[in-house]
Amino acid sequence: MKWNHAVVRAAVARYAHCPPSDIRPWHHLREDLGLAPLDIALAAAELEDLAGIDLSAEALGSVATVGDLSWVFLATLKGLQPETVDPSHRARRA
Repeated sequence: MKWNHAVVRAAVARYAHCPPSDIRPWHHLREDLGLAPLDIALAAAELEDLAGIDLSAEALGSVATVGDLSWVFLATLKGLQPETVDPSHRARRA
């Protein structure tokens, strides 16, 4: 499987009940997509299961946008330890 932002969008889309193509990096998981904390946890667990990794609870606690979740997921896959998401790295609307 190719690990990229599309994998994260697909996991988020399942819980947001919309097509992955509608998901953008700048979408806030709660405010824009209406995800409850449990939905976010389930999407993260799905990503962990797919990739066979453990995402840091501390890093997940700082996730606000789809881009944040992608960053935590992809950084963890690369062996980095993202403990928090730096808000300056958050995706912005073009």
